[in-house]
Amino acid sequence: MTIYPEENQTMNPTEGQKMPSEKKNGSKNSQFKLGLKIVIIFVLSLFLLIPQNMILRLINERDNNSTQAEQEVGQMWSRGQTIVGPVIMIPSVSEKVEDIYLLPEELDITGDIQTQKLHKSIYDVSVYNSDLEIAGGFKWDYLAKLDRSKYDFSGAEIMISLGDLRGLTDNVNLTVNGQMHKMGSGKDRELGDVITCSVNLNELTLRDSAVYNVSMGIKGSKYIRFLPIGGATSVKLTSNCATPNFHGNYLPVTREVTDKGFEATWKVLALNSSLSPLMTSWRSACIEDSGNSWVGEDGEMFGVEMRLPVEQYQQNTRSIKYAYLIIALTFATVFFMETRTGIRIHPIQYLLVGIALLLYYTLLLSFSEHIAFYLSYIIASAMTIGLITTFLAVLLKKKKPALMIGGLLVFLYGFIYILLQMETYALLAGSIGLFVVLALAMFLSSKMKWY
Repeated sequence: MTIYPEENQTMNPTEGQKMPSEKKNGSKNSQFKLGLKIVIIFVLSLFLLIPQNMILRLINERDNNSTQAEQEVGQMWSRGQTIVGPVIMIPSVSEKVEDIYLLPEELDITGDIQTQKLHKSIYDVSVYNSDLEIAGGFKWDYLAKLDRSKYDFSGAEIMISLGDLRGLTDNVNLTVNGQMHKMGSGKDRELGDVITCSVNLNELTLRDSAVYNVSMGIKGSKYIRFLPIGGATSVKLTSNCATPNFHGNYLPVTREVTDKGFEATWKVLALNSSLSPLMTSWRSACIEDSGNSWVGEDGEMFGVEMRLPVEQYQQNTRSIKYAYLIIALTFATVFFMETRTGIRIHPIQYLLVGIALLLYYTLLLSFSEHIAFYLSYIIASAMTIGLITTFLAVLLKKKKPALMIGGLLVFLYGFIYILLQMETYALLAGSIGLFVVLALAMFLSSKMKWY
């Protein structure tokens, strides 16, 4: 009888098979590598905050250069103009008594301001020429309160303070009660740089009041503003500037802004301001800064800025604040694609993708200094998305995952551009957008077999 060996004898595992302990060790090793990769990607994304801050400093530097160019052109052309006056300065006969200033009862100013564009390096600077007509009247009732023995009425002067006397484009003649007075430049202890002419108040006060008018051609840069020194101050300005910025304590009572320019009217009463008809010291009501412009103690000044809107630096600054969000979402998406396809992507290649995402902001900055911001945004986005999509298509050896990441970047850049154009609802829209992105990330992560 033939005896056969038992069939249930233990056999050695065939090649390619693993024991349960080996499978367990392999699973742990895979989990460790996965966790390590996540940590490396996270560290890389944090490391990219350094060049992000460097680019932000570059944007601020270019913005400061633009401001400096504007200041240099203003120094050569003429600084912003601040008009205070006319006022009558009555000198005292004793050093112990302060000079006194009589403010007009009525002050009416009309002006036409024509702006033009000058160039300094790559920067555009707005300057202007203006023709002002100033008219009104003085009342002598307030002088009855003064002790005439303390003041020299015959040595009085009518003064108009300007922010920059270099801005005068022609000689100035002041007419008082039909009599013309030629005005010259001077410097007043309180008003600073002024144009002035002498008047004999002993003769003028023989009448109940005095009417005056003066025409001035002045040029300046950045702004023009006024101090409402009259019992009733009225200012009416027209200009070809289509981007005015009305500022100060008093906004126009009427204004109309079109693509061809603006027209604005201010009206301020003495009751609205802290100035009195007789002033002994302007420093009690005004503070003089280094530019010889006057800022009311209570913000009495009003006027208009006619600067070119330099929004590209502000838009670039707002844009780069979203850089880390884009980097984090792109890295997370690439990691998901890497895990699903099984094709390993080296951390250096993640770093290259991150650098490309940051280089986008230098492209955006450089283009926006020469062409419109929206065109710069489109060009810089197209270049960056095209580069990263092509790079990932080569790495993953599949077009679909790379195109999906490219589509994500198109969505992100498009969404951020919408946020940049919004002001009132930017925070709300951004918060909702981030919520949707987080929900999508949670959904995708639930489909992953992490272990």
